[in-house]
Amino acid sequence: MRFAQTSRGIVRIGPDGARRLDHPRSLEDLILDGGLAELADLPPGEEIDWNQATVAPPVRRPGKVFIIGLNYRDHAAETGSPLPDRPSFHLVPGSAVTADRAVVPLPRVAPAQVDYEGELAVVIGHAGREIPEAAAWDHVAGATVANDLSARDVQGGTNPALPMAHPALAKGFDGFKPLGPALLTTDELRAHDGLALTTEVNGAVRQSSSTAQLIFPRTPARRLSQLLPDPGRRRR
Repeated sequence: MRFAQTSRGIVRIGPDGARRLDHPRSLEDLILDGGLAELADLPPGEEIDWNQATVAPPVRRPGKVFIIGLNYRDHAAETGSPLPDRPSFHLVPGSAVTADRAVVPLPRVAPAQVDYEGELAVVIGHAGREIPEAAAWDHVAGATVANDLSARDVQGGTNPALPMAHPALAKGFDGFKPLGPALLTTDELRAHDGLALTTEVNGAVRQSSSTAQLIFPRTPARRLSQLLPDPGRRRR
């Protein structure tokens, strides 16, 4: 199922369009509390005009955002890079998250080389530590679309004001992580061996790939534990 948080409440997106669900809580709260199942049997209400809706990211202020660099075989080939033998993690602040269709301000210190990358974002629901790999899916709420914006001169250390390479800063400016609009729940996410990833700029396709190209389709438990929020921590 696909759900989104709008200014009119939670909506379910399906063949009959975007339909409002009558639930008193936000999608974010249900994700963080593991309560998405409460939405499954709610009757669909009024249809929402998607083009007129104000949509929030599924989780507005995640405590942790981890990015795995160079994780697609076709992207490695495109850049002429050897396939990595282990994941490379970058941590960016939750304050970088913004909504789909939001206006992203260019950072004054690095406005000239801002780049885009369409990505699959895995949304963690249940908190935990030292999670066995066999139980990892129990902690995943679903997935959404991300635009991994980066200031390439900051990332590569060629910005005169920031002469060292700063990958986390380059990807962590305010608004540099648009998420959404919808959350695809885990049951449907697990049913697909490969999800298409297409990035368009002004109607022109700039990127076309699939999660079947992932180099690291599974994360070892010792690394997955780093991706999960601290137990007991609630974010409002």
